[in-house]
Amino acid sequence: LVISLIIKTLTIKKLIYILFLLVSFNGLTQNYADKSYYLVDSLDLDALGEDDQKLIKSSLELFHKAINDTSKINAFKEICEKMVHKDWEKYQHLQLTLIKEAIASNPPNQEALALKKALAAAINNIGIIHDNKGNPVSALAQYEKSLKIYQEIGNKKGIANTSNNIGSIHNDLGNINLALKYYKKSLHIQEEIGNKKGIAVCYHNLALTMYEKNNFTLALEYYGKSLNILKEIGDKRSMAVSYNGIGVIHRNQDNRKLAVLYYQKSLKIAEEIGDKREMALAYSNIGSSYNHLGDIALALDYYEKSIKISAELGNKKGMSRVNNYIAQIALEKGKLTGPEGALALATKSLSLSKEIGYPKNIKDASGLLSKIYSKQGNFQKALEMRNLQIKMRDSLASEESIKAIANQKAKYKYEKQKALDNKDHEKQLAREKEEQEKQRIIIYATAIGSVLTILFLIIYFSLRRKKNIVKRQLLETEKVRLNTQLKLTEKEKEFLRLKAEAESKNVQTLSHELLSKQDFSNSLIKKLSLFEKISKSELKNVELFIQNELDIKSTRAMLQNQMGDLSSTFYNTLKIKHPSLTEADLKLAAMIVMKMSNKEIAISKNMTSETVRNAKYRLKKKLKLANNEDLLGSLSGYLS
Repeated sequence: LVISLIIKTLTIKKLIYILFLLVSFNGLTQNYADKSYYLVDSLDLDALGEDDQKLIKSSLELFHKAINDTSKINAFKEICEKMVHKDWEKYQHLQLTLIKEAIASNPPNQEALALKKALAAAINNIGIIHDNKGNPVSALAQYEKSLKIYQEIGNKKGIANTSNNIGSIHNDLGNINLALKYYKKSLHIQEEIGNKKGIAVCYHNLALTMYEKNNFTLALEYYGKSLNILKEIGDKRSMAVSYNGIGVIHRNQDNRKLAVLYYQKSLKIAEEIGDKREMALAYSNIGSSYNHLGDIALALDYYEKSIKISAELGNKKGMSRVNNYIAQIALEKGKLTGPEGALALATKSLSLSKEIGYPKNIKDASGLLSKIYSKQGNFQKALEMRNLQIKMRDSLASEESIKAIANQKAKYKYEKQKALDNKDHEKQLAREKEEQEKQRIIIYATAIGSVLTILFLIIYFSLRRKKNIVKRQLLETEKVRLNTQLKLTEKEKEFLRLKAEAESKNVQTLSHELLSKQDFSNSLIKKLSLFEKISKSELKNVELFIQNELDIKSTRAMLQNQMGDLSSTFYNTLKIKHPSLTEADLKLAAMIVMKMSNKEIAISKNMTSETVRNAKYRLKKKLKLANNEDLLGSLSGYLS
């Protein structure tokens, strides 16, 4: 009966919708691979491409046949280097765990060296995972760990590849000079060892750097060199990346149709190998081109495809960029508010950009927000965003980076020849010097050790007797000093207490005066605004005249100066106990001790009462006080 009543309340359309959801949910149920064989959780084989499936199958066959730790670790190498689907990350974390366990078992020297090489490669790949997820700082930390290990074992190829990755992170963070330094170091080693893939990657990253500096001619030259090598070695994934980069340059040269051609080349390869990250980038760039060509509907379609994949991959950098593109379209259509409005989308873009710390994305998002706020008439926020845009623009600018890349080839040839000439000679001199130093140290150490032992025994027994006498004398002296200091401290505490009370009264008087002036000023300005014929500029002049006459700023300055003496003494005690407190925190603490109300503090610091309450809450957290503990009582303790 109950079921019948429920069904009667539903329309036929709703019943069909519910049945559709049930069928869809049942159809979407995934059958994950057996972990006992495939070794990782939630591996959906149906979601993998054919190449990935073959790669996993062959690698796991090697793993399960392996008879030692090294062979098991090496079985994952192909998966971690060649697998396209993001589940390669699971196998990378598993391999890293196995490597650390094997190293902890203290293997023989030759095996330990091989394990260290594998460890450096695994940590480098963990850095790539962080970078792909939009965490450049974490990625940089992993790359630097990897580089250190490669340097310890003298693995040139590893040093070159990791240096290139570090340069890429610095380029993304706007540190162009550092990026060029690491790219140059990597290219030097890659050419020395003849690693074509590594050379191609270096040229690609140099092209990216030149693109960031708007040197499109040099960027296309580097892309061309990189692409020629990639075609020769058959590296499709990197070819897709290079085609996308070339398309971006043609787009910036206002050749949109040629740009779309290169983007589509990149997309075709990315779809063929199942590279979702490159697909997202190609979709985004194709969308931008159609937007410029005036086909807004098609542009939004490609943007939505891009942002969907970026969200799936957790690619915050891509999400930030595409949100900003869609927000620009919304602004041009005049759609400013709402969840799909320009303000919401641009704010989301800025939030993601700040989270990952990419100056270029922050610059673009803040610039767009400045336009949106201006259109809304919120000129204060518009100016704030404009200042942020300028700050990020200046951080990306560097005249030295252009000079560095222009002189790079000449410097590289000189340094290469010099290193070859001096390499053998320096090694021989170092070995001879090391042997001579060892012999001299052994002779000196033996002679000096014997003399020092005798002297030590003589001095030890002599000083031990004198030490006991001096110790007793020091104890007596310290006791007298502490008694004297205690008496002085009690007097100083009483003096500070009386001084604080007097200053507190003066501060409260100034605070009430400032409050009265502010209230009177606001009331008068509000009444003047009711006059219909008075213009905004005239109203502003009257407002300034009233504030000048009431001398609110002067009263506020007197209030700040009145706390000076108390603050210097109070700050020292509080800062020692809580070194993490900022200057603003210390000033707020002083006002609280003066028993000023939230409104008085807000007026004296030219902020809102809500801001004062939030500042007090943060101060309480920094002082590590519980919610039920009194902030005033706690701070007053530093005056006693």
